[in-house]
Amino acid sequence: MTNKDKKAFAVLMAAMHEVFTPDRDLPNERQKARAQIYFSTLKDLPIQAVEKAAEQVIKTRKAKYPPFPTPGEIREMVFGDKDEIEAEAIQAWERAYHLDRKMYEMERGYIEEKNLTEEELVIVKTINLEFGGWGK
Repeated sequence: MTNKDKKAFAVLMAAMHEVFTPDRDLPNERQKARAQIYFSTLKDLPIQAVEKAAEQVIKTRKAKYPPFPTPGEIREMVFGDKDEIEAEAIQAWERAYHLDRKMYEMERGYIEEKNLTEEELVIVKTINLEFGGWGK
């Protein structure tokens, strides 16, 4: 976000305040202070990503403490759950390792190309195209 996004961001904060703040009589100074804190912790993100994340928070968040979503929750909506992303990365590495083993076996004649899945064939063709092969 940039300073030109402050107005759109203020609208976003007001919307979340309406949805999540049970004490609607929060003094204006506190609302402004909260908006400034949130802006400074989220300013590395594009306003469109923050808007989409805020919409998701409003749509999916169940009652929690604190009642107002934290900047961390908004960031999680932008980037996804860290544990889930890490699990997906581990699975991708495992798939790459197993495919590397299959390529090793195929190069030595232990298995044939027909033993590869459609997804594996696409990956092999992409690696051959982009890198000239699997390396020796």
